[in-house]
Amino acid sequence: MPRTGIEFCCPVCRRIFDAPENLPKYCPRCETALSLLKSILLDSEHSYRKGCESMRSGDYASACILFEHSYQLWHTEKFHRAVFFSRLVMNLHNLR
Repeated sequence: MPRTGIEFCCPVCRRIFDAPENLPKYCPRCETALSLLKSILLDSEHSYRKGCESMRSGDYASACILFEHSYQLWHTEKFHRAVFFSRLVMNLHNLR
């Protein structure tokens, strides 16, 4: 069965979970603590959403900082693109 979207897995046994909100406190297979991983993933998603709000309001510098924060916490293509495009928009806006 093909899997779609982003999946999250236990760093020890690689059991797959479908969303960061669904990560349990401990992995049911190997009993590894997942609460810190869950908080990092949720914080990076929160920074990404706040960055999107800043972009909509025209605060490009804050958006860039928030996107960089989310990318530092969790290196994914989505966050990398957000950093790239926010820097591009910020630079184009500063050229005016």
